[in-house]
Amino acid sequence: MSSRLEDDDQLTSDAPAAKFRPALAGRITWGFNLALFAFSAAIGMFRFLFSGRAGNSRFTGVALSVGLDLVRFTVVLGITAFFVGEFWRRFIAAVAAVRPITYEEAVAIVLMVGILFGG
Repeated sequence: MSSRLEDDDQLTSDAPAAKFRPALAGRITWGFNLALFAFSAAIGMFRFLFSGRAGNSRFTGVALSVGLDLVRFTVVLGITAFFVGEFWRRFIAAVAAVRPITYEEAVAIVLMVGILFGG
C-alpha cells in the first residue's frame, strides 16, 4: 500500500518535469507579439484581396490605405494593451489570486482576442 502512495506522489510532483522546461517557457516575447501582429495583418489582407472591393481599387489607393490602417492599428493596439494591463493589475489581480501581467502579455491578449473574435 505504501508503494502505491509513493508512486502517486511521484506522478503528481513537478520536480522531474521542471528539468525539461526550457528557460523561456511560458514567456510572452516581442517576437511572439510580432508574429501575432503579422498573422493578423495577413488575415486582413487576404480578406480584402478576396472581397469584391479589391478589384475596383487602384494600387496607390490600396497602398495608402494599408499604410494608414497599419498606423491606426498600431496606435489602437498600444492604447488598448495599456488599458488591458491596467485593468488586470488594478482589478483582476486584486480580486483573484493571479499575478499582474506585463505590457507584452497585454499586447498578446489584445492580439489574440482580435484574431479569435475580430470580424
